[in-house]
Amino acid sequence: MSHIPHAGVAKRGYDGNTPNRATPGPPPFRRGHPARRSEGQGMSITHQVGLDHSAAIWYSEPEDSLQSLIETFTGLDADDLIDQVVAAAATVCSTGYSGLVQVDPVQESATLVRLHTPPGDPLAVESWLQDGPVLKTLATRCHPIRLPRDSVLGHPGFLAVPVPLATREEAYLWAAGRPFDHRDEDLLVRFATAAGRAMEAARGFEAATRLLRSVHAFARRLPRLGSGAPGAGPK
Repeated sequence: MSHIPHAGVAKRGYDGNTPNRATPGPPPFRRGHPARRSEGQGMSITHQVGLDHSAAIWYSEPEDSLQSLIETFTGLDADDLIDQVVAAAATVCSTGYSGLVQVDPVQESATLVRLHTPPGDPLAVESWLQDGPVLKTLATRCHPIRLPRDSVLGHPGFLAVPVPLATREEAYLWAAGRPFDHRDEDLLVRFATAAGRAMEAARGFEAATRLLRSVHAFARRLPRLGSGAPGAGPK
């Protein structure tokens, strides 16, 4: 994942509806399985490489298999995945609050980029995060943070764990709204590890889609050699 978008805090309601974007404020190969075989139809390239017409060498037009691959990759939206990850974190921690914070370790700053709350935010967690010292604390730490709930001081109870990323960027996945213990922390750490891999994979698909589109555009401009030669189609 090269970048976590943060055009503003994206809220997702407790009912799981699509979040409302705020105004500006960032499969591996399976071992042990037989090779999957596909048979495509396309233009013979035997004339291009000097083989006999009976040689069974074919390729597909870029408009079919390549376009299909692009469409498959395009269906994997990284922003939607992040929203689902944040909502799932609340479920994992049995609470109504969760979110994602992006950290800039160089500037020692942290930005709330996703927020999942019950309707109306009854514990005022958003303002507690934005106005208090918690984000600054996250910006200067690199390990899980647990804060107790204190109704007198207005502390909702808070748990944040780093999201392992293979980039220079850092992020925290958090849950709030009740007291948390070491078992909650262990569970959220495991979930954040899986979430980090999923988000990076989604960003990888986005990058691959951009490259595939350029390959597709270039391939369409290439002359289709051999298209008029005898035996150009499959028998």
